Amino acid sequence: MTARAIGELAAGIAGTKRPVRRTFAPVRRNSRHAGEYEVRRWKQDNVFGAAERRARLKAAKKYDRETKVPGKPWGQLGPNGLQVYEHVLKARDYKNGRFDQAAQTIANALRISRKTVHAALARLKAVGLLDWQRRTEPIEDPEPFGPQVRQISNAYFLLVPKWLRSMLGKLLAEPPVPIDHAWAQAEDRAAVGSMLAAAGIDARIRYHVDEPGLAAALRRFAETRARSENASNGVTLNPAPGMKE
Repeated sequence: MTARAIGELAAGIAGTKRPVRRTFAPVRRNSRHAGEYEVRRWKQDNVFGAAERRARLKAAKKYDRETKVPGKPWGQLGPNGLQVYEHVLKARDYKNGRFDQAAQTIANALRISRKTVHAALARLKAVGLLDWQRRTEPIEDPEPFGPQVRQISNAYFLLVPKWLRSMLGKLLAEPPVPIDHAWAQAEDRAAVGSMLAAAGIDARIRYHVDEPGLAAALRRFAETRARSENASNGVTLNPAPGMKE
């Protein structure tokens, strides 16, 4: 009888649970099977538009400059950190946010070493810009006593730390309208308002409504209302379609 069989028999006699068989699969700690978790995180963290993408990169460059200390060539991100961050921002799927490229794939795209990519990813995580989930997947038709799962590429998530949120609020805010332009807009609105006030109902409908069916319905409503008001005032004439109120 083998040592494994003896151990299982002893566990059964003692009334304890059967020991979990180790597969000795070469997987990293804190890994989880690929599935809905990263899909949900991708949609939550990685889906945003081009304007925010540019703003995030601009803020990261500013943060790197501001964190530079005397005697150091760059700040907390460095050129490689910024390069990898820009790659993740641009290479993610814009619709579902997916980004799970292997470190070697990123290295090949940027023409840098995989070791440099790992160091850059670590710096991005340290400042709160990036996080990842280690993943595994089941092996199809595995050997009975061999590895049952294998390691696959990480799922990466783009985060917004407090310092980045503050910068994004300023970078994405709409610029103030120049005073002369604001005055011109106010004068135009006043002129249009005066013109419409003097125009008939039909002219106002044409100005505000482009859809023919809706415009016709509004005209019928206006005519019905005008006839009702005329009848209540003792007027028997029907109003013209373009009459003024």
